[in-house]
Amino acid sequence: MKLLEEGLKLARELDDQKEIANCQERMGAHLALSDAPRARQLKREAIELFRSIDDKKGLAQALFGLSIGWADHEERLAFAEESLALYREVGLKEQIAQGLMYIAGMVYNDGEDDDRAYVMHEEVRDICHEIGVSIWEASAIRSIADISERRGEANRTAELREQADRIHPEDPPNPEFMAALEKAAESSDNEAARQALGKAFFGKKP
Repeated sequence: MKLLEEGLKLARELDDQKEIANCQERMGAHLALSDAPRARQLKREAIELFRSIDDKKGLAQALFGLSIGWADHEERLAFAEESLALYREVGLKEQIAQGLMYIAGMVYNDGEDDDRAYVMHEEVRDICHEIGVSIWEASAIRSIADISERRGEANRTAELREQADRIHPEDPPNPEFMAALEKAAESSDNEAARQALGKAFFGKKP
């Protein structure tokens, strides 16, 4: 964090708007678990700077980062959708796939629009097949299978899951992370939940 703060100070001395925004976005990501309000403030400042200098790639990244963990569902979705539209403009296929997976997960988990989620996962599958990211391709197919199962399409569901396993076998769940996830879901203390997940995922207190 100290290096980022020093980088931000230097960027301001040089009046380098793009680097100021980059430093703010990275600092926001660094503080996401330990100081969420400060992280959101930094990300918002970065977004405004990226807009002012018309840096679409930087803006897309900052919007995506801001959407993660945002409390209001509609705002979170709007940030993610704007990020995805920008990534489409600049043609970054891996980031397009990531954005599609994120948005599809939101609309599917909330039971809002299975058809939209289905189409998004199909696009993820096709993009990831093209760019050679087999783990995401298989994940997209499994997500399509989940929607097919919800629709009562048993044969289609089984075919899709077999196809996904051929492309990339599913890794067994990490017991420590799953236990932390369950504990976090039951906790009324958001900060304690974040700390538990961070410890399980990173192997230490974030």
